Amino acid sequence: MARDLYGWLQTLNANNEYGSTIYVEFIEKGLTAIYQPGDVTINKPLKQEIRRRYYDFVSQQYDKVMAERKVDVSREQLVDFIEGVFNHINTQQLRNRTIAESFDICGLNPYSDDLTAFHRHLDSLEENKCYAAMIEKRTILDLK
Repeated sequence: MARDLYGWLQTLNANNEYGSTIYVEFIEKGLTAIYQPGDVTINKPLKQEIRRRYYDFVSQQYDKVMAERKVDVSREQLVDFIEGVFNHINTQQLRNRTIAESFDICGLNPYSDDLTAFHRHLDSLEENKCYAAMIEKRTILDLK
């Protein structure tokens, strides 16, 4: 499977008319909050905005349901929430390039040798006791 993927990527990258390259990085379990650009910059605002749209929907339904009663949301309505949030975030990215910057923060920008943002990110994680414990107990496996 991996060979098929790498072969496909090599062919795609070799025949790419736009000059861009796709890179594959494997992220170990437990490290996505540290090393995954989507987790570092987008998941929290994405979930917050979906939650806000849900609460707006529930507050509009308040007259139709009794207080403290579960409000059913159809699959279509949930998809509308999510599509709206993605459109909102994509529009924001035209002005605020946090997704592009997240690759620098995670040390995954293949076009930059500057790891300053990544080191700042790691230093900020050490302030969090949970991440500090993970970093302290983490050992490097020598594969030689």
